[in-house]
Amino acid sequence: MKTYIAILIGIVVLAGGVFGGMNYMRTHKKAPVKNVSSVMYATIEGDVVRWFEGTSTLAYSFDIPQTATTSTDMNGALIRVKDANTLLASVYVSYEGGRGHTPLDYITDIVAPHVAVITPTGTSTYGAYDWTTAETAGSNWYIASVANGSWLVVVEGKKSLDLDIKHILETMKLEGKRWESGKEIIQ
Repeated sequence: MKTYIAILIGIVVLAGGVFGGMNYMRTHKKAPVKNVSSVMYATIEGDVVRWFEGTSTLAYSFDIPQTATTSTDMNGALIRVKDANTLLASVYVSYEGGRGHTPLDYITDIVAPHVAVITPTGTSTYGAYDWTTAETAGSNWYIASVANGSWLVVVEGKKSLDLDIKHILETMKLEGKRWESGKEIIQ
């Protein structure tokens, strides 16, 4: 009988410890840790002008890390975003008012002949635009048609830097304007 009483007392003590521990855990929860980004951003702005049956302009802005720099080429249509010696993204703006390429046409007709293997992967929405997506072994491509199909914006970068690319896509603002016979037409 002494053995049964000892076992019963042990079970009561164990159950009390478990119950007390659970009650303590329930009432003393840790405050959630907020995920705070330490990256500071700067906004870059610019525009690209093309002439075809009038003047067309695409004004752009997007955020880049404050430590990054940009350079332009191709009369402002190619913007390279670098952080130190790392190329974060290449942003290319193409006037399509005369050709009318869709994002998928652009991948198959323009990019594919110059890039060994590029595979379209669908469409995703980032920020205010729908982006046709494609990938190669090491890169992700995002292409959006803007200003009523008059312009394509192509953003390309390494897969390992996709969070930086998506931040650019999320913050991108684009506005197309066209002038015909001296009269402004907002697209």
